[in-house]
Amino acid sequence: MADQAAFIARYHEVVDDLDRNGRSDNETMWLLGSLVARLVTGSDADNWIHFKQILDDKSLTELVDTLDRNAATYQAEGKTKAAYVARLLGISLVAGRVPDPELRKRDTLLDGFISTAAVVYIQQHTAKQPPPAG
Repeated sequence: MADQAAFIARYHEVVDDLDRNGRSDNETMWLLGSLVARLVTGSDADNWIHFKQILDDKSLTELVDTLDRNAATYQAEGKTKAAYVARLLGISLVAGRVPDPELRKRDTLLDGFISTAAVVYIQQHTAKQPPPAG
């Protein structure tokens, strides 16, 4: 129970930081959108919310562990924004499985925000691609 309480507190800290700082930082939003777009398009999911729903427990654990390792590596390399994004996504993945009504409500809003970041990234990335030859 203490672990769950600590997770919930950490979740709110990270989302509060996103509200205060991350949302207005173009690089952070680009990193968030690009990573989520890769995860979603590499799966059978339609968006971030669907992606979270189709992960089984083993896949969820493996992905969260990978995101945590990547975050630690990015942090050690001084890539604080990439580390933040990896941690944010890991926290969002876990939050969907925590039976706390307040956290679930806030996570629904975060999921929408994350999905939007991916859509914006995909639209901007696609718009900059050269037309196919032919």
